[in-house]
Amino acid sequence: NGRWVAETETNDIAGFHINDLFSPWRKFSEVVFEFLASKDYPEKLKTWVNTSLGEVWKEQGEQADPTSLISRLEDYDEIPKRLARTGGVDVQKDRLECTIIDWHEGEEAYTMDHLIIPGDTAQPTVWNELDEELSHWSPEYVAIDSGYNTSMVYAYVEKRRWACAVKGRAGQGIPLVEDEKSRRQRMRRQRKKGILVHLVGDNQAKSLIYSRLKITKKGPGYIHFPNDSAFDDEYFAQLTAERLITKTIRGVPTAEWLQTRPRNETLDCFKYALAALRLSGIDLKARHAARNTEKPATPKPKPKQPAKLPNIGW
Repeated sequence: NGRWVAETETNDIAGFHINDLFSPWRKFSEVVFEFLASKDYPEKLKTWVNTSLGEVWKEQGEQADPTSLISRLEDYDEIPKRLARTGGVDVQKDRLECTIIDWHEGEEAYTMDHLIIPGDTAQPTVWNELDEELSHWSPEYVAIDSGYNTSMVYAYVEKRRWACAVKGRAGQGIPLVEDEKSRRQRMRRQRKKGILVHLVGDNQAKSLIYSRLKITKKGPGYIHFPNDSAFDDEYFAQLTAERLITKTIRGVPTAEWLQTRPRNETLDCFKYALAALRLSGIDLKARHAARNTEKPATPKPKPKQPAKLPNIGW
């Protein structure tokens, strides 16, 4: 007496998930045998899940938990003096998004703000607004994604020595940023074309950020988030919008980042702010050491008070 009940609206065309265990033409032993033969091979297991179980395959992988990050919001009552400040800008068709980060010893990060500046990024107005926002925060170096509206990005960074154009590059073995020698060689070639774009290794950048999001003890590598309206559920959903999975391609296990939701701008902005720190050439260790060796300012001597004349009854 069982009947199918639709949980959502239908268009008179029904679809069902049903597995081999219901089939009168399959033996349980055959299904078990096929599972055992495929369970150690992801590509074969994917086929078995799709066909024998009649289910959608979900890639397993490493992912950060947005809920645990929201619980870490803190009030920035007393922030130690920063060693550096950078920004990362993601360019969309109808807006610019920018994350400002203060860096401390061991790349401990205090995320200061996440800005969303709406407007047509093919027009100068939104870029002028970005200038105003950045002038308020005064970052030492800013990396701007040049994958969209490239000419506008080039025009912006061309007149600002503290800004650079970057482009993400996916793939294994690609460093977060190139070493100084490789970068100089490539940039010499680009200067002839009038284009200066720094490459950012997507895989390594995301792996580093996600590993640091799992650090729970404040100190080197830890990422702080302020108790501010900019850091809401949507911010952390975007920050954790990708998952690292391992696919078997031609028999070779290959790590790959899979985007699990449509938007991931906050992750990209953080990635570019981190790249900006590396590209800037700022040495956090040297700055920290210099700060610790600074001699405390010698207090100025108090001015001598004029001698008090004795009262002799004049």
